[in-house]
Amino acid sequence: MKKLVMLLCMAVCSATLFAQTGLFSVGGGAILVPSFQTLKPAGGGDDQKSSGFGGGLNLFFDATYAEVNINLLFANEKGEDDDKGLDTTNLVLGVVGKYPFALGEKLSVFPFIGIDYRIALGASYDGTKVEDSDVIADSFNALSVLFGAGVDYNITGSLYVRGELGFGITFNTKSEDDIKDSIDSNFKGKIPIKIAVGYRF
Repeated sequence: MKKLVMLLCMAVCSATLFAQTGLFSVGGGAILVPSFQTLKPAGGGDDQKSSGFGGGLNLFFDATYAEVNINLLFANEKGEDDDKGLDTTNLVLGVVGKYPFALGEKLSVFPFIGIDYRIALGASYDGTKVEDSDVIADSFNALSVLFGAGVDYNITGSLYVRGELGFGITFNTKSEDDIKDSIDSNFKGKIPIKIAVGYRF
C-alpha cells in the first residue's frame, strides 16, 4: 500500500510539472466495471465461480504519457448460486502509462498499461451492513494490473471526450492469501469501461 501511495504521488507531481508546459488536462465521467473470478480448490472439487458488476464516477488527471485515475465505485458481487450478492462501496486509485497516436486533427488513440488498487469503504448483504472494517479490507482490498486502449475525440482545442476499454488481472486479497494452501488457482479479472470529458490547460 505504501508503494502504491508513493507511485500515485509521483504521478501527480509529474502531472503538475507537465501542466506548466501546456500538456496537462483534467476530466471526469462514468465508469463501469464487470468482473469475474474462478477459484479451483486444492485436491479437486468443483470450481467456485463468482461475478460482479460495478458502476460509478471517475476523475482523471492526464499528462500526455501518464494518467492518474480516482474512481468511486459501487458494486455487487455474488457467487453463481447466490441471488442477492454483496454490495460494496469502493475507492479505486490507479495510474497508467500510455502512448498516444494522432489519427487526424480531432481523433487520437492510446494503448495503456498500469496498476490500480481497490480500497473497500463499506459492504452490506441484503441491507445488513458489515460492521468490521478489518474484515472488509481483508476480503476486498486488492491490487490489479491493467492494460487496454483509449480514444480521445477533440470537441474544441481544449475540450475532448475520452473513452477507454481495459482488462485487469487482480491479485489475491489478504483473506485469499491466508488460505492459499487450500487453493490450486484463483483467477480474477475485470473489464473497466470509461467514458469521460476532459479539458486541456
